[in-house]
Amino acid sequence: MMKIGMFDSGVGGLTVLKSVYDKYPNNEYIYVGDNKNSPYGDKSKDELYNYATRIIDYFIERDIKLIVIA
Repeated sequence: MMKIGMFDSGVGGLTVLKSVYDKYPNNEYIYVGDNKNSPYGDKSKDELYNYATRIIDYFIERDIKLIVIA
């Protein structure tokens, strides 16, 4: 079993999560949909970097072994 973290802006990531889960159901998943900062399309590179860093740090604190940005 692998601990997998997945995040996106909160729009399409659940579809990706379902597809991955259907193929690999024996893993543990943590999903973060960043609806607070959505949509990402109008954000600067610095803003996106800060959002991603915060979420990745959250995953690292939970011993996630693989991170998927959906």
